[in-house]
Amino acid sequence: LSACPQHELVFLQEMVTAWHYTRSAKLGLFASDSTEQGDPLAPTEDMSLKPCPPVTEPHDIWIKFLHERIEVAKYCSQDQIEMYCDLLQRTLEIQVGQPVAAMSRHVSAAGTRFRLLNCGMSLLQGDVLPKSLAKHVLRQRIYSCSLDFFCADKMYPVRSGPSLKDDVQVLLKFWSMMLSDKKYIKTQIVGDMESIVGDAGPVHPFPADVRSVSSEFARTPTGSHPPGGLANTWTNVVPLGPSTGTLNKRSVSRNQRFANNHDNLVKDYSRKRWLILSLLSVEVDMAMIWLSPLELDNREAIMLQVGKEAAKQMDDAGKWRDDVRTRTQEKQWREYARHAWDISPTLAVFLPSWLNCSQALVNEVSRLVRSSPTKVCNIPQALDYFLSEDMLEKDSPELPH
Repeated sequence: LSACPQHELVFLQEMVTAWHYTRSAKLGLFASDSTEQGDPLAPTEDMSLKPCPPVTEPHDIWIKFLHERIEVAKYCSQDQIEMYCDLLQRTLEIQVGQPVAAMSRHVSAAGTRFRLLNCGMSLLQGDVLPKSLAKHVLRQRIYSCSLDFFCADKMYPVRSGPSLKDDVQVLLKFWSMMLSDKKYIKTQIVGDMESIVGDAGPVHPFPADVRSVSSEFARTPTGSHPPGGLANTWTNVVPLGPSTGTLNKRSVSRNQRFANNHDNLVKDYSRKRWLILSLLSVEVDMAMIWLSPLELDNREAIMLQVGKEAAKQMDDAGKWRDDVRTRTQEKQWREYARHAWDISPTLAVFLPSWLNCSQALVNEVSRLVRSSPTKVCNIPQALDYFLSEDMLEKDSPELPH
């Protein structure tokens, strides 16, 4: 590419096309997770019980190349930046916890997934992208894609050695970038909101490929949706109420909506960010235990394993994890459970297995599952929250479900 700069854009166009083909063909990172891992009650000894990880190494090399090209393009080509943003927008699903995942949720694909998300975060955190609605949607997609990884049971690593060490470094880097995203949320959302709630009046429909259907906007007050419903306009992203009669009233109403929507978006991002940091700290802890189980208390050995910067990030992640376990109140656990349910019932069902440190969380998830069992009837693990020993003994009226 350096020797033939005139062919650079053509090459990138072909590469992006090949990337989207691997996605549509469900190859590598985008492969469906296999459920056939052997039967523990196997009738014969020749049946092997082993994990079936997806083959993500080619995508891992590919994403490393993408990350290098993004870092170069930041300083020399806005056209290339737009191409990489389009690639991420079309790759990252905004829906969380779908029955058929767009990306593999296998633990072996964690490093590859979060390496790709690191590329997106590097574009968001800075002045590379102009303040726009697309920037806001990209952040939503990154948050949703990271939460989607935790819509499955915990799995212990099947990698070891340098490959697992590389995964740990990638996870710690994303954790650190997510931790620092707090300041970017508060400063950048204002520009994004100005591009949505402007003086131009109502926003217009956008193609389905870039629509936001994130579930938090399902709580929009009645009457603020356009006639087309939730799924066809950008008003799903920032709901706009009906305008009032006079110009002054319209101006006051617009400013009030702007302030309210800005606060709601910041709060929503903050809750999602807390969930991501808490869940990811657990994944990092499991990976480090698997990488060096006998050296967790030896800081010098940890620094030799993952590097000085990653060791500091691991300390921060460990402190965050300890604070979650010891300082989170029962009321907060119930609120986070409800928020996870609003994002995706699947995420809420698996939340206690990842953050297994609060009975209040388990009770709230059980209440949510019993109130809407049809939303999680395709998840076997939800049965543990729907049925309890007490319900069976008392022959609860909810059992006929």
